Amino acid sequence: MRMEVAKQLVQDAITGIETGFDYAAYEDVEKDKLEPILEACKLFFTRIISLKLTEVQVKEDAKLLDISTNIFDLIWNAIQMRQASIKSGLRSLHIEISKNHLRDFDWKIHYSLANDRLVSQKVCYLILYLKIASDQNPTHQITIEMTTQELTNLILVLEQANQELIKWL
Repeated sequence: MRMEVAKQLVQDAITGIETGFDYAAYEDVEKDKLEPILEACKLFFTRIISLKLTEVQVKEDAKLLDISTNIFDLIWNAIQMRQASIKSGLRSLHIEISKNHLRDFDWKIHYSLANDRLVSQKVCYLILYLKIASDQNPTHQITIEMTTQELTNLILVLEQANQELIKWL
């Protein structure tokens, strides 16, 4: 029974990346408790896809998070089977963002230290929380996790865009 619930939640989280999450399917769970879990799943799945992580790399992270082998296999298989739809959903999200405007933001810095079991995680991360709104949609939150290099690249692109905008004005 528990495995079936986990399987359904993983599939629904992936569908949530594509089309938005249907909270009505989980009416017995408070939205405030479910939303952080779904955001964490979305971040996890997005990182796996965007960084093109191997099964071994993800399995090491799963071990550190005390994710059982059965749950890991369920997650990994779901991501592999629906990788194209996850990428499509992420592209749609980027397009959707461009139609909206930023209402508020918050950020946190996380530093992952290496240890004897996970050498590859000696990285500083910026977690950026954007509150986005449009005329048609109420405010919703988008969570973006970036490494130092990704943040540097973003700043460079934004500076270039600003320079181009100044030229037009």
